[in-house]
Amino acid sequence: MRSMFAGVSALRNHQIKMDVIGNNIANVNTIGFKSSRVTFKDMLSQTMRGASSPSEDRGGTNPVQVGLGMTLGSIDTIHVQGNVQPTGNGTDLAIEGEGFFVLSDGLTNFYTRAGAFGLDGLGNLVNPTGLFVMGYHADGAGNIDYLGGLKALAIDSSRTKDPIATTKITYAGNLSVMANGQLSYEPNPVVVSDGHGNEARLSIYLTPTGAFNEWQWEVTAVGGQLNDGTKDTDKVTGTIVLDENGNVVSVTGGEFSVVPEDGSAVQIRPPQGSGTANIFEYSTDGTNWVDLTTASFAPAPVRTAPVEVYDSLGRKHEVTITFKRLGANQWEWTGAGPGGATATGVLTFDVHGNLMSASNNTLTISPPDAAAQTIELDFSQITQYAGAFSAEAQSQNGFPEGSFETFSIDTRGVITARFSNGLSQTLGQIALAVFANPMGLARLGDNLFEQTNNSGIAKIDAPGVGSRGHISPSSVEMSNVDLAQEFTNMIVAQRGFQANSRVISASDEMLQELVNLKR
Repeated sequence: MRSMFAGVSALRNHQIKMDVIGNNIANVNTIGFKSSRVTFKDMLSQTMRGASSPSEDRGGTNPVQVGLGMTLGSIDTIHVQGNVQPTGNGTDLAIEGEGFFVLSDGLTNFYTRAGAFGLDGLGNLVNPTGLFVMGYHADGAGNIDYLGGLKALAIDSSRTKDPIATTKITYAGNLSVMANGQLSYEPNPVVVSDGHGNEARLSIYLTPTGAFNEWQWEVTAVGGQLNDGTKDTDKVTGTIVLDENGNVVSVTGGEFSVVPEDGSAVQIRPPQGSGTANIFEYSTDGTNWVDLTTASFAPAPVRTAPVEVYDSLGRKHEVTITFKRLGANQWEWTGAGPGGATATGVLTFDVHGNLMSASNNTLTISPPDAAAQTIELDFSQITQYAGAFSAEAQSQNGFPEGSFETFSIDTRGVITARFSNGLSQTLGQIALAVFANPMGLARLGDNLFEQTNNSGIAKIDAPGVGSRGHISPSSVEMSNVDLAQEFTNMIVAQRGFQANSRVISASDEMLQELVNLKR
């Protein structure tokens, strides 16, 4: 009876379906596992009567066929993305999107989605069975060599980073336009005499104008009593401008006189602009002038900006730049460094506080036992506003020698080593492979696949190139098994097996009835 053999084929193949379901459920927590599905197809049917074509007298008839059961159609691997689970382990990697990690035993390439990697005793990046993770190496400058082919990736913890001598210092911040000197007179007020004991009193007032080292001076002189009973009072004003060292640059306002009570006129004149004559003078005869008071000058505050730099041996030195205001919109910078190095230049700002020019912007230092080095001083980010001083060294490009500290892998699969001196260096990049037909890959166990005739050849490149996915660092891809679907498939398989077993039982009973005809 054909029904019995059809039932047997169904039992056999439903058992295979149950085997696949069992394997899926068994690997529900297997990292990178891809579930499988079973498809069936009907077996060749026996034709009892062929089809006939229609004619003018009679219509056509369909073929009469009896199926001979079912057989296995396919067992397909479902390459659907599994959930990404963070692990915190720096060597664990997951692929978000298409692609497979490339592993090798030195002779053959294997492919996997399971990125639970680690390091062996030589620093090689390997999977749990010791296969090398393949990718592209980087040269000494950190450039990925894609033309050099796939190579095993390794992380050498004994690697060091050579020192880098400083060649540039960048400065930023503000040089306050309010940086002015301070000028005062002592004694103040002061008493003058006409030489006969007749005295007059003078009070000197200084008010900053806001311009560089410029003050408005005002002298109030109180002399003798007038006819109306009041004192003879004179008020005289002018300006005085000093350079950065306190020398008189210019003075406005001329001589004036004060008459003591019952006395003769005493001539007073402001600073005359020679040398350090920042004083008022008086004379009783208009010829011989005597210091009336002494000026006290404090230069405008300077801004000092020290920074640590490195020589060719990786040793640390200090370079100091001092900013000193010269006048309107001009500052002098003076640099000092190891080996008695000095340099100077002038910064010129426009009326909006922006740097217009910098005369000389280099400082050459000669550290002992190291190569002489010329350092570029970048002042382009310095401003001159009314705010507080904030100019300082923002950065310098030198570094001491560094030892390996740690490494990281980014979303492009680039492996970067980090050193104790703060520098980093690219070591290599993980490679990913894609296939025209991933379902055509053959399972090898250990979460591995191999290329077959129907998978297409492996197309290997960097993550993110073409259809390849990106890397999720410190994570692994979980199994894509859907338990709800598997349990449903299990019920369907069980019922299919059960129903076909009933077909065999019914066929057996029919045969039994046939045998009983003899009785």
